Amino acid sequence: MWSQIVSSTINSLPSILGAQGGASGFPTFNTNGVDKAKLATLRFILLGQRPDDEPVVRYMETFKETSANPDNGPWAYTIPEDLVKLLAMMSPAEIPNISEAWAATEEARLDRWSANDLVAPLSELSAFASGTLARAEAMFLIISLQ
Repeated sequence: MWSQIVSSTINSLPSILGAQGGASGFPTFNTNGVDKAKLATLRFILLGQRPDDEPVVRYMETFKETSANPDNGPWAYTIPEDLVKLLAMMSPAEIPNISEAWAATEEARLDRWSANDLVAPLSELSAFASGTLARAEAMFLIISLQ
């Protein structure tokens, strides 16, 4: 299984999903093990709220599935705009604390993520989200089993 976050317009999504191995030619952020649950959990951390199960699950439902082939994948989910904005607004000074809080979640612990391992990717993800907003594009989480 692999996942990546792609910045594009909804109209470009069919060509992204049809590409073998990912979205070449589009701004892409490779995400090792990131899924809707981890992103939803991160959203609550960015809001300064506790990422409890019920609100996280409810928020995960706001990731609109935009897959062309929902039975076999790859699967594409539109990352909610409020999360994209929160990611873009992260300041370098707060990223170590955000990394620590995210690494302490059950989802991150199961994948053996550490706070130190998350600082650089969160910084890069913040810049990626800023670029997405500057281009007036959307961010899509792409997940494939191949």
